[in-house]
Amino acid sequence: MSRLRPRSAQRRATELAVRAEEVRLVYGSPIVLLLNLVNAAVAVSLLWTLFPAEALLLWLALFMAVVPARLWLWRRFRQAKPGPEAMGRWALAATLGAAATGMLWGALGTVFFVTTEPIYYVFVVFVLGGMTAGSALKDSAYLPSFYAFMAPAVGPTVLALMARGGFMFDEMGLMIVVFTIVLILVGRGNNRWIQDSIRLRIDQTVLNADLQRATAQMAENLEALRRHQRDMSSIAKLSDFLQACQRRDEAYPIIETAAARLFPGLSGALALLSPDTQDLETVSRWGKDPTVSDSFHVDDCWALRTGQVYEVASAETPAQCRHFPDPPEGGYLCLPLNVQGETIGLLHLSVPPDREIDEDTHRLMATFGDVIKLSLSNLKLRESLSEQALRDPLTGVFNRRYLAETLPREIRRARRDRTDLTVAMIDVDHFKAFNDTYGHGAGDLVLKEVGAFLNRSLRAGDIACRYGGEEFLLVLAECDADEAHARLAQLCTDIKLKAFAFRKQLLPNITVSVGIAQMEDGLTAAEPLITAADQALYKAKADGRDRIEIFKPGKSAAA
Repeated sequence: MSRLRPRSAQRRATELAVRAEEVRLVYGSPIVLLLNLVNAAVAVSLLWTLFPAEALLLWLALFMAVVPARLWLWRRFRQAKPGPEAMGRWALAATLGAAATGMLWGALGTVFFVTTEPIYYVFVVFVLGGMTAGSALKDSAYLPSFYAFMAPAVGPTVLALMARGGFMFDEMGLMIVVFTIVLILVGRGNNRWIQDSIRLRIDQTVLNADLQRATAQMAENLEALRRHQRDMSSIAKLSDFLQACQRRDEAYPIIETAAARLFPGLSGALALLSPDTQDLETVSRWGKDPTVSDSFHVDDCWALRTGQVYEVASAETPAQCRHFPDPPEGGYLCLPLNVQGETIGLLHLSVPPDREIDEDTHRLMATFGDVIKLSLSNLKLRESLSEQALRDPLTGVFNRRYLAETLPREIRRARRDRTDLTVAMIDVDHFKAFNDTYGHGAGDLVLKEVGAFLNRSLRAGDIACRYGGEEFLLVLAECDADEAHARLAQLCTDIKLKAFAFRKQLLPNITVSVGIAQMEDGLTAAEPLITAADQALYKAKADGRDRIEIFKPGKSAAA
C-alpha cells in the first residue's frame, strides 16, 4: 500500500494539472466573446421588423451585460493567475458564462414562430452555426463549458422547428442536429488531443525532475558528479533543441551529435518503426563502426520482442540479436522506445571488446532514450496535426487554407526570380448528375481517385489543392501557359481513360474541364490569378466541357 499511495497521489496531481490547463485555455483570447456582441447587434438590425423593439433591445441589453461580465472574469483570471487548486470556481464561472451566452443565442429560435420568410430561417441557422463552431474552437478545451453553451444555444431552435412541423422544418431541424453532433465530436477530439499534449508535457517535467534527483544522489563522487552534470547539461540542451524542431528529420542529426558527445568511444544507432510494416529503418548512427543494419524486422531484436532493455555482455552470449551487418565483437545494449504502450523505435549502443557496460551507461542510455522518445512522439503528433490542418481529408491534396498561404509566396518567388507561374482550375464535368445517378459514395470515390492521381502526376515543386466541391486548383511553378496546356492535356486524357469501380460496379468514365491563367501584367496577385483561371474554366464548360481554355485579357481563347 505504501507504494500505491504516492502513485495515486501523482495521478491525482497530474489530472488536477490537466484540468487547470484546460481552464486556462478556456480563458484564452477574448475575441470570440467580443464577436457575440457584434453578431447580436447584426441580428437586432436584421430582425427589427419581426419583433417588438422593446424585446430586441432587452435581448441586446442582456448580451451587453453577459459579455462584459465574462470579459471582466477573463481579466480577473489573467490578473489572479490561480493555481490548480483554485481552478474549480473559475471553471464554474466559465461554464455559467457559456450557458448564459448559449441561452441568449437560443432565443433566436422564436423566429420560426413569427415569420414565414425563409431568409430569416437561413440567417438564424447561419448565426447559430457560426457561434457554435466558434465555441467548438474555444470552449472545447473544457468540455463542461462547451456543453453548457451548445445545449441552450441549439436546443430551443431544434424544439421550435419540431413544434412548427412540416417537411422543411423537420429537415432544417435534422440538419442542425447533425451539425451539432459533428461539432461535439470535433470538440471532444480537440479535448482529447489537448489532454494528451498536457500529459506529455507533464511527463517531460517529471522526467527533468528525475534527472535533477539523480544528480543529487551522485554527490558523493565528485568526478562522477561532474561527469553526470555534463551529461545532464547535454541532454537538457538536446531536449531544448528537439522541442524547437518542426519535423522529425530535423531531429535526427541533432540526436546523432548529442549521442556521440554523451557516449564517447562507443558506437550506436537509432532506428524507428515504419508505421505501415513491422520493419525498422536506421535514421541516426554515431561512433566508428556501423553497428546496425539499414533496415531490419522487429523479430531481429530481443529487446523489441520482450519490450525490455536487452544486454549482451560479450560475443559469446548465445541469444544474439540479428540486426547487424557483421557480428559484434563486444557487448551491446538494445533499448526499446515505448510511448504510451506503443513501440516507436530502438536505441542501440555497442561497446568495444575490452570494455564492460557499467551501471552509469545503463542509466544514461535510459535517460537519453526517454528524452528522444518523448520528443519524437511529440514531433510525430505535431506533424500529424499539421498534415490534418493542411490536407483535404477526402482527396489527400492540400486544402484552401494551404493555398491561401502558399500561392502569394509562390507569386513573390516567381516575380523575384523572373520565372513563369501558371494556375490551372480543374472541374469534374457533370459531377452533380454523376452524384445523383450513382450516389455520393461513388462521387467521393471519384474525387479521391482524382486527388491521388494529381498527387502522383505533378512535379515535386507543383501544388495541387481542392478548391471546393469537385474543383481542384493547380499551382505550376516555372511553367508557362503553353507548357501547362501540354501537360494538362495528357493529364486530362489519362483521367478520361481511367476506370472507376464502386462496390464491384464499373462506373462510367469521367472527363474534366480546365481553365489556365499565367502570371503576367495585371495578374500578379493570388485573387486575380485565380479569378482568371476560373473564367477560363467557365468558358471551357460553356464550350462543351472536356477541354482546356487559356485565359487572355478580354477573352478566353481555346488552347
